[in-house]
Amino acid sequence: MGRTIATYRTILDKEIVGWKDYRRALRKKDQEIFDELILHARCHSSAAGYHISTNIFESMVISMLLELKKELKEIKKGKY
Repeated sequence: MGRTIATYRTILDKEIVGWKDYRRALRKKDQEIFDELILHARCHSSAAGYHISTNIFESMVISMLLELKKELKEIKKGKY
């Protein structure tokens, strides 16, 4: 028997494909930043899979924010 519900990673991949035109419209340097954000969303896909929501974008954004906050903490450590 097959799965009746798509996995988070499958849904995430489809969501990312939906942002393809937006990414293409960005400047090259912004495309690189966008790609990093997408990587952050993929980084936490195991945890995000536990979050039950009809809106995958919520999990993507939380994953991105989590990674950005970690980076900010590392920067602050170096300055203080």
